[in-house]
Amino acid sequence: MPLFERLVALGETQEYILSKLAFCYFKSWEFEKARSTYSQVLRINDQNADAYYNLGLIHLKEQRADSAHWFVQKSIVVQTPVLAREYEALARIERVRENPRKALEYYQRAHQEAPEVSMLFHNVCTLADQVYDKPENVLPFYEEYVERYGNEKGYAIEMVKKRVSQLKQEIHFSKK
Repeated sequence: MPLFERLVALGETQEYILSKLAFCYFKSWEFEKARSTYSQVLRINDQNADAYYNLGLIHLKEQRADSAHWFVQKSIVVQTPVLAREYEALARIERVRENPRKALEYYQRAHQEAPEVSMLFHNVCTLADQVYDKPENVLPFYEEYVERYGNEKGYAIEMVKKRVSQLKQEIHFSKK
């Protein structure tokens, strides 16, 4: 960070340098400096999707969900898609807002953008568990996860397989 600050002090105003400095401030939790520097970046290039996205994350960390939502949405508008990270961020914002149905919708969109990322679909499954009342409505999500990502190793696949078994038991016993 000191090198970027020194460059700016010497009069450098290139978008790249300011973007890197703003990101350093963001990672150092110096949100006011990051916000100010990202604003400079946007005065140079109002189509810089990363600046809008990171401003959204700053607002999210500061518990300003409405502002966070606006900046992440603006990031989506100005960039060339792949939008997985933005939809995932909007899903996290909706979780903060305690709106699991909307979070589920955003995670589904994120997964459509990046189907290779199994954790996005894992979030779809866990939110389906929150949104839908009946186990027969939830089970297809978990079964699809196993079908798509069943060869992966780790905690997530083990938990999904366990949940599939639980849901099948719930369905079976509810028929008696």
